[in-house]
Amino acid sequence: MSIRLGRGYLTIALHELGGDILVEERQEVDVLEQNEVLSKLIAEIHTFFANHVSELDRITAIAVSLPGLVNSDAGMVLQMPHYHVHNLELGPAIHEATGLPVFVGNDTRSWALAEKLFGNSQDVANSILISIHHGVGAGIVLDNVILQGRIGNVANWAIFRSSRTVSVVSVVTMVVWKPSPV
Repeated sequence: MSIRLGRGYLTIALHELGGDILVEERQEVDVLEQNEVLSKLIAEIHTFFANHVSELDRITAIAVSLPGLVNSDAGMVLQMPHYHVHNLELGPAIHEATGLPVFVGNDTRSWALAEKLFGNSQDVANSILISIHHGVGAGIVLDNVILQGRIGNVANWAIFRSSRTVSVVSVVTMVVWKPSPV
């Protein structure tokens, strides 16, 4: 099962192991505060389970992707644009609510991994997926390994706006790029 928490929306989908989508639902998320976002997410997961009870035996794990700074090892969302989230233990909370293994990752890094496993970069050892949306992010695969920094992200630039200030936050780890021989 996959969950995509985006800016003002939530998409939950059930997939075949090869990636084909069996069921997909999209919900608006009109809350911003951390506890409300978590409650909304867990409530929508339970609703999805209730609506698709005949498919539940297919669910082996939950993968969550979202923009922002993510410590994937801990399943923790350190910070997200749009939502007021700080050090949210999202993976453990969803696991507690569902009993399923949960994997939480930055959206761009997750897309790069999906391209490596199922998409256009299956046959190459090194690739970069760049996402330009409300910020700029990159998922980098080097020698067939998806890179991650100390806190999970390797390259992420985000613009955070408030009523008085605009600040650009950059989390970058420099890597030496060595193309694969052709």
